[in-house]
Amino acid sequence: DEYLKLGKDSKLKDLKESFKELTDWWKKALDTEGIDSVKISNRLHNTPCVVVTSKYGWSSNMEKIMQAQTLSDASKQAYMRGKRVLEINPRHPIIKELRDKVAQDSDVSRVSLYTPDLCFMNAGSRR
Repeated sequence: DEYLKLGKDSKLKDLKESFKELTDWWKKALDTEGIDSVKISNRLHNTPCVVVTSKYGWSSNMEKIMQAQTLSDASKQAYMRGKRVLEINPRHPIIKELRDKVAQDSDVSRVSLYTPDLCFMNAGSRR
């Protein structure tokens, strides 16, 4: 059982290294959008990425409910709005292509920012 875990850990480490340039680039590009970090995910299969909330923050649905309250005060709710994490699927062709484009220093800013937009829409949240 230990050997299986070691194998998975080394694969994850290799994936993190392989996608480091892309995750760093995205982290910097999305910093003002409320994205706290960009991580490699093993739980995604068909989607290129997903936006999740931090462990203790409100989900996007809960945020909508709280903002719709009659006496809603955005300044008082800001502390409960958790930072979001962009999880990327390293096996998805779009993510692989973006990794290669960022590594080549080509202009991928417009295309690569569409992908998290799709993830925000899938999560039901706004930027």
